[in-house]
Amino acid sequence: MIQFFHRSKRGRTSVALGVLACLTVLATGCNDYPVHSLLDSFEVRVTKSLTRNQAVKVDFLWMIDHSSSMCQEQRALANGFAAFIEKLQNYGRVNPNDPPFIDAQMAVVTVQQIPDSTEIKKIGEFVHKPATTLPPSCIERTKQPCVGDSDCTSPKCFKMYNFDASASMCPKEGETCLTPPAMSTGNWYCKADTASPQFNNNDNCSVNTHCQLRCNTDSDCYATFEPNIGPQGKHRVFCNKSTGQPGCMFPAETEGCPTADKLPGVLKQSAALSEVKCAFDHHCSGGTCVVPNGAKEGVCYDKSGKIKKKGSQLDYFRCAASVGANQTKEAQFEGGLRSMWTALDPNGLNCPKGTNGLPTAACQYKQLVRPDAYLVLVAVSDDDDCSYTFELDPYVGDGTSAGAKDTLKKVLPDEVRTYCQQYGDRAAGNRDLVNGYCEYMKYKDKQGGKPPRKCPSDCLSLDPKSADYAACKTESDANVALLLKENPQEYLQNWRFASVTDFVNRFRSLKTDPARVIFAAITGDTLSGGTTTDKQSDLDRGSYYRSILRNQAGPQAPYICAGERGEAGYGSRYIQVAKAFGDNGLMSNICKGADFSDALGNIADTILSRVVKVCLPHPPQVDPKTGLPQLKVTRTRGTKSEEMQYVADSKTPGATEKSYYIKATADCLVGKTNLAGQQGQTCAKTIDCPEGLACQDGLCKIYGEAIYFVVTPQQGDAIDVNYAADITVK
Repeated sequence: MIQFFHRSKRGRTSVALGVLACLTVLATGCNDYPVHSLLDSFEVRVTKSLTRNQAVKVDFLWMIDHSSSMCQEQRALANGFAAFIEKLQNYGRVNPNDPPFIDAQMAVVTVQQIPDSTEIKKIGEFVHKPATTLPPSCIERTKQPCVGDSDCTSPKCFKMYNFDASASMCPKEGETCLTPPAMSTGNWYCKADTASPQFNNNDNCSVNTHCQLRCNTDSDCYATFEPNIGPQGKHRVFCNKSTGQPGCMFPAETEGCPTADKLPGVLKQSAALSEVKCAFDHHCSGGTCVVPNGAKEGVCYDKSGKIKKKGSQLDYFRCAASVGANQTKEAQFEGGLRSMWTALDPNGLNCPKGTNGLPTAACQYKQLVRPDAYLVLVAVSDDDDCSYTFELDPYVGDGTSAGAKDTLKKVLPDEVRTYCQQYGDRAAGNRDLVNGYCEYMKYKDKQGGKPPRKCPSDCLSLDPKSADYAACKTESDANVALLLKENPQEYLQNWRFASVTDFVNRFRSLKTDPARVIFAAITGDTLSGGTTTDKQSDLDRGSYYRSILRNQAGPQAPYICAGERGEAGYGSRYIQVAKAFGDNGLMSNICKGADFSDALGNIADTILSRVVKVCLPHPPQVDPKTGLPQLKVTRTRGTKSEEMQYVADSKTPGATEKSYYIKATADCLVGKTNLAGQQGQTCAKTIDCPEGLACQDGLCKIYGEAIYFVVTPQQGDAIDVNYAADITVK
C-alpha cells in the first residue's frame, strides 16, 4: 500500500519526497502508524508486512564427520536437532495452527573424500544408511590427568612434564590440581603410560590419559551416565564386553529408524508422517519418563503418554545424522569441504546428465537445491579439513577400480593421509600453523644450544607503536618467510591442499544470488576467546601446532580444546571458510556446552537474520558530510518505541540488538525484472530515471537493498522506516 502526503513549510512546497516503510514483524497486517517525518515534504508511505502465507524455503547440506572420535558429537547433534528445527518453524507463530515459518529440506554427507569400495563408493553421495553399531572407540571416557586408578576418583595435583606457559590449557607453574567431576562412585581405572610419564601430556597441556568406568553389567553404567531415568524408563547405556576392558557405551541414535532403502537421501518437511518418529523415550529430558503399555518403538510420546502426531521426514534427521564411526584409512583422511562440494557440484559425478544434456532425476543438486530457497552448508567436525587439490582429480578417478587404487596410493600415500591434519595447510597460508612451526623450531634451537629465533608470539606483549615491536616483527616475519620454504616432513614436500578461497567461490556459485548461501562451521578452536584479534587465542593456536610437530610419540594426541563431548583439533580451514562468508558465515566451538543447543541456535539465528528484513522501495539520501544514509528507523515493542542506530554491518564494533544495516539482496528485486531493459542511462538523481529505477553511481539501475537487523526482531515488533528520497511519482 502506497500513500502520498503533502506538507508545506513557510508557505512553499518542498520537492523532496519522503518514504516510510513499515514492517509489522510476524503479523498478517500493519497498523496505521502516524507518519514520522524527517522533512516537511511530500511523503510516500509504503506499508509492508511479513506474512506466514508462504514459508521461507531453506535447503540444508550437513557434512558430519564420521571418524571414530565423533560418537558423542553425533549423538548430541541428533538429540539437539528437534529444538533447532522447531525454533525455525515456530518463529513468529502466534496460533498453533499457523503454518511453519521455514520450509526445510535436508541431506547429509560424511567427511570422506576417497572411496573405500565398500561403504562409500562415490564421494559426496547423500548418506541415508543409519548406523546400527559403533566401534569400541565410542566407549564413554573422561579425558583428564591420571597415573593411577585412584586419580580418577580422588583429588590430586599433577605435574605437567612438557608444557608451554603461554598456552591457556597449561598451568603457569607446570602443575594442575583437580577434583574429578561426577566420578566419586564406580570402578574407575586410569589409562596412562606409567613407564614413560613424560608422554602423558603435550606441550600445550592437552592430556593423553583418560579415566574409564569398568563395568560387568549394564546397571554398573546407569548411575553415572543416565542417573535421571526412572524405574519405568528405558536405559540406553549398556556395558560393552566385546573390548579388552569392558566399558559403558551408548548405541547409535537410530532406534525406530527406517532401513536405508526406505530412508530418503533428501528429507523434506513437506513430506508428512502420520506419527512423529524419534528415538525411544527421547521426549524425556530428565525426570521420570511416562511410557504407556504396548508403546511402539521409535514413536514419540508426550508426557501424558499420548502419541505425537503430524510429523514430517525431518523427524528422520537423527537417522541420517547418525553416520557411525569409520576407522578405515579412507575415513581418517578427512576432506569435508571437498565432500560438500562434490555432493552439490552441478557438473560433477553426483549430477548425471541424460542424452539431452540435462540433469537426470538422480542429480543431487536438483534434488536438494531449490531455485527460490536459501542454501545452508553446515560442517560438523572435531578435526581440520584435508581436502586435496582439485589438480589431482584426473589421477584419482573414482578410486574404486584396481588401476585407480594404485594411482591413488602414489599421489596420496599413507603418510599424507596419516599426517595431513597434523601439519595442516601451510602452502595455502595457514598463519597459525606457520607460527606453531616457528615455535617448534625455536624449541629445537634451545635444544641445540642455538640462540632462539624470534617468532610472532614474541611480539604480542610489545607496544605495536614501539620501535621494539617493529624490530621484533621484522625479525619474526623473516623467520616465518624462511619457514614457508621448508617442510616439516619430506613426504609432504609435494603435498598441497585445495585452496580455501576456491571452496568459498564454489559454494557461492551454487546459487544465482550468492547472498543466499550460508556457511556454518561447528568445529574445534581454543576456548580462551576464539577470535583472530585475541592475543591468547593466537598463542593457543601456535602452541597447539607446536605440540603436533613435537609430540610425536605413539600415545600422544594433541588437541586444542576439550569439553563434555570430548576433544577436538583446530578446524582452521572450516573457520577460514566461515570467515570468508562474512555476515553469512558463523563458527561455533564443538567443545563448548553439553549439547549442540548453542551452536544450532546460532545457525537458526543467522538464518532468521537473513530472511527477516525490510526491503527499501528507493535508495535513501546520503548525508554529504558523513556519507551515511539518512533514515529514521523506529522499533516498537509493546508500548515502547525506540529509535534504532545505523551500523556498517553486523560485526561493527558497538553494534547492539537496536542496530540495523543496509545490504543489497536479490529478495528485494522480485517483481522488477521487467525494468532490466530500461537500465543504463546516465543520471544525477533518481528523478532523472524511469519510474522504478534508482540513480546509483551515475546510472539508472534497479534498486534492491534492504534493512537487516543485527539481532532479529521479536514476535510482534513493529519497525517503522522513514527517510527522504528523490523519487518520481506519476
